[in-house]
Amino acid sequence: MATLMAKNFFQLEGESALTSLILTYAAFAVAFFFRPLGAVVFGRLGDRYGRKPVLITVLILMTLATAAIGLVPVYAHCVAAPLLITALRILQGLFAGESTAGAVSR
Repeated sequence: MATLMAKNFFQLEGESALTSLILTYAAFAVAFFFRPLGAVVFGRLGDRYGRKPVLITVLILMTLATAAIGLVPVYAHCVAAPLLITALRILQGLFAGESTAGAVSR
C-alpha cells in the first residue's frame, strides 16, 4: 500500500522514488504521534459526557476521515494532495487515540 500511495500522492516532481516512499512513511507515522493527544482530549470528553456517546462519535468521525482519504485526488490533479492526506491521517490518529482509550477503560 505504501508504494502505491508514494507513487500517486507523494511523487514530487524531480524527486526520487525513495523520497516519495519516505514521505509516505512519515505521513503514516505522524498519525501515531497524535494518538496520545486524542486519548487525552477525547478521554476528558468521555469522562464528562459518557464514554459510549463519545466513542460512537469518534468512530463516526474516524470513518468520515477514512472515506475522505479515499476521495483525495492524486498529486497529478491536486498539488495539495500530500497535505490533505497528511491532515486526514492526523485526524485519524486523534480519533484512534480516543477509541483505544475508550475501549480499554470499559
